[in-house]
Parts: sequence; structure tokens; C-alpha cells
Amino acid sequence: MKAFIKFVAASFLITSALFSQVVGEQWVSRYNGSANTFDGANCLTIDNAGNVYTAGSSYQTGTSRDMLTIKITPLGDTAWVRKYNGSINGGDYIFAIAVDNSGNVYVTGRCDNGTNSTFCDYTTIKYNSSGVQLWVALYNGTANGVDEANVIAVDASGNVYVTGRSPGTGTDLDIVTVKYNSSGVEQWVKRFNGTLNAYDYPYAMTLTPTGDVAIAGMTINNGTGSDFTVIKYDTDGNLLWSRTYNNPTVNGGDFARAIECDQAGNIVACGYIDNGPVYKYDFLTVKYNPSGVLQWHAFYNNSSNVTELAYDLSLDNAGNVYVTGGGIGAVAAEDSNFITVKYNSSGAMQWVAFYDGPMGMVDIARSVMVDGSGNIYVTGASGTLSGDDYATIKYNPSGVQQWVKRYNGPGNGNDYTNSIAVNHYGEVFVTGRSLGVGTDYDFATIKYSPFVGIEPVNNEIPGTYYLRQNYPNPFNPETVIKFNIPREGNVNLTVYDINGRTVSTLINGNLKVGRYNYNFNASNLTSGIYFYTLTAGTFSETKKMILLK
Repeated sequence: MKAFIKFVAASFLITSALFSQVVGEQWVSRYNGSANTFDGANCLTIDNAGNVYTAGSSYQTGTSRDMLTIKITPLGDTAWVRKYNGSINGGDYIFAIAVDNSGNVYVTGRCDNGTNSTFCDYTTIKYNSSGVQLWVALYNGTANGVDEANVIAVDASGNVYVTGRSPGTGTDLDIVTVKYNSSGVEQWVKRFNGTLNAYDYPYAMTLTPTGDVAIAGMTINNGTGSDFTVIKYDTDGNLLWSRTYNNPTVNGGDFARAIECDQAGNIVACGYIDNGPVYKYDFLTVKYNPSGVLQWHAFYNNSSNVTELAYDLSLDNAGNVYVTGGGIGAVAAEDSNFITVKYNSSGAMQWVAFYDGPMGMVDIARSVMVDGSGNIYVTGASGTLSGDDYATIKYNPSGVQQWVKRYNGPGNGNDYTNSIAVNHYGEVFVTGRSLGVGTDYDFATIKYSPFVGIEPVNNEIPGTYYLRQNYPNPFNPETVIKFNIPREGNVNLTVYDINGRTVSTLINGNLKVGRYNYNFNASNLTSGIYFYTLTAGTFSETKKMILLK
């Protein structure tokens, strides 16, 4: 459904320079499991048709914690919900999700499949676009211990790659990567173990243009502690190279948390490195060419902070790198800010942007994405006196903040977002977990949609709120809804069907004083009677419109 808003000023020419972008919360989709206790989404993706997929874990009556996958339509309706329960009704989790060009959905995580929760297997599931389960693939490591997959990727041929941690025989935890074909048949398994036979863990994975697999994580090595680690395999599972990064003066904890590949096959990873004196972490971003030769590395250290932790990165088409995370204040440990840094393709820092929430408390960014125009979107958790809120921010290519959207769930407690996606319309999707009322934590997925607003260009200020009858009416498929806003504030314009079901939330955001037109396109709706309601402050009015096709 496509629409736009434009301000009407009689006898005045309106130019594009007068338009300013406003973003509104189009819908919030919440899910509460049947046990009314802890449910939370860990990941999110979108498809080419505008559907949203989110996955995590949910407590269900009689089966304990299950893997849960939800498909949400572009209008915010739940298309389907799929649960998967391991063999012992134990703790089952999804940590990563992917969707292919045919709308097939892939999730991976772990299921309890042994006599107790110390025996878990990688569990990877493929659903078709209708939510029909096509296959389930399990991987049990050599030590029969806790095997947990936390990253997934799918190539153009439908081959599926998952990586995670798996205890080996005498090697503690290893980074174990598995490839399945499109039918879920295992093709190869590769284990990677640091030199100390200790705790090795992957955090992220990406596929290169030639189909190679690159993994970012940490390995514990003899004499250097835990090292920032990047591994690359070819499509047949042959190890092409591995690289570690360590500060030799500290030999502390160094972690690679995110990884991406550019169009030329260069690999960029980010995370944090211990630069001393005592657990003083700084952002670390590195770039390798396809052969694993280091092209550059960049640290980010803000002298006003004790430590900076980078959690995610995104690349644009020009090879610019955007890294986000958080910095903990040197004066007050409870005061930390979102930090987003832009580097050019050569590793030179272009700008750094901060976000300090309204209460000056703990603010940590977890996910970042850049759109085709170079705008950057960041999401994470931002502290208040009653708990954390979702906080989602848009920056323009120069790093100037365009908007901030915060979400405080109905339970007025802690709300944590951890994943973001942006489509080519500039619509933004975030997911995580949010405290409900009497439901503990729920899945909470939000869609933010931009629309164009224009500030008044003359001295005329509408005296009252006013909602006009749409014109034309009946219509097919477009009509114009006109309304007046005499006071700046939050405005909601929603379309309902004859049964009172929400068809689309056209506007849910702040508008300035003025007269507005909304060009409503109902090409995706069937013929019938619809209602539209304008709500602003204490004003609310509804009118009827007829779609005839």
C-alpha cells in the first residue's frame, strides 16, 4: 500500500525544499506464549514482498521453552506462528533467521535432545512461505554436549550454512560450521579450535560473492588470551585462511562480533579489543582482502569513556563501513551512550555520532543497517527510571540525526531490541522482547514508516481540527483524505474495514500545524466499505469511504 502526504497552501507554490521527513509507528506486533512467561525474539529478517519474520524462544504450557518463528504481513497481521519442541520438553532456542528469494524461511539454534539440558544439538529448520515445515536438520558434536548454532546464511542455490559452538573431545568449545544442501542433507562439517584447546566461539558469518564462508568470533590461544578471529572457508569446506588480532602488550580479551563482505570480496569485521590497562576495551574494525591480507585496522577510543564495545556493522555500496555499539562513561558507569562510527573504504574515520537517552542512563546500540541512499539506522536499548526502552535512530549520510523513535511496552519495564531491517521504501523494522502486563516478556516487533510532511509557508493557522470527506468517493484505487491540524502533536490516521479490523495505520507520528492531504492508494484492498479515523489529542472523527473496483 503506497501513500504520501503533502501540505496544501492555497495560491502558493510548494517546492521540494519545503518537505521534511516524519516517521511514524505503523504497527506493533506482540506475541505471548501460552505459559504467560518469558518470550523473546532474537532475530528478524524481511522478504521482497514486505513480510517480516522474527524468531526466538517462547514458553508454552506443557513443553517448556520452544523454538518459535512468526511471519507478519506488511499490514502487521500475523500470517503464521510455528513452534518446534525438542525431544525432552527442555530449553529450545532460535538465534538466527534467513529468508531466500522464494520466501522460504530458515532458522537455527539449539534444542534439548538428551537426558537433560547438558545435551543439546544444533537445530536448523526450513519452512516454506506458508509456514509448512520442509525439513529439520540436527547436529550432535563429538563430545555429546551443548551444541548451539547461533548464525545462519543461505546462498543463491539454497545451500544453508550454520555456525556455532560445539564441545570437542579434549578441546572444550570449538567453532563448528555445517553446510546443508537445499534438501537439508549435511554436506560437510568443519571444526576450528584455538591453540589452547579452550573456549572458542563465533558471533557472525557472511557469504562472499564467490560463495566462500567468512566467520567472525573469538579463539583462546596460547600466550595471547582470547583473540579477535576471522576464518574463511571455500564452498567445499576447505579452510582458506584464518586471522587473529591481539594486542600483545595486554594479551587480554579480544572479540570479533560482526562481519560483512563487500562487492569485491573484501571482508570487514568489527568488535572490541582490550587495550588496557584493565579491561579497557576499544572498538576494533579490520579489513582483509579476499586472500586474507590485512588492508587496514582502526580503533575507536573516546577519552571520556572507560570502554567502548562494538556489536554490529554495515557496509554501503561504496565500501564505507558503519560500526555501532556503546561506550561506558568514565565518570559514571551507569552512563553509557550509543556510538556509531563511519569509516571510508580505506579505514579513515569520517564521523562519529552519539545518542544519550533522555535520562542519561545506560544506552547500548546492538544493530545497524545502511540503506541504498546511505542513510544509517541504529537500534538498541536506552535506559529510563522504569527500565530500558527500544531506541531506534536514523542518521543521514553525514551522520546528522534525523529522528529517534522510542518504544516503552505496556508493562512499563525493560524492553530490549536486538535486530533491525530496512527495506527500499525506507520502512524500518525492529524486534526484541518487551515487558507486558501479566505476560512477563513478549515478542515485540515494530514497523516504522516514513511519510512526507510540509511546514506551513504562510501565516494561516487552522483554528480547529477538521477531517474532510475523502474525494473522490467512491474511488478506485486512489482517493485524497484532507485534514487540518491546529496544534503540533501526535496524529493518528487509520483505515478500518467494515468489521472494525485495522487495514492500515497511515500516520502515527508528530505533525506540525497545517493543512494536509493524504493520497491513499488502496490497490491492495478488495472492493467494499471502509472507514478512516483521525485522532489527535482529544479530537477523534471517523468517516466512511467506498472502494469500487
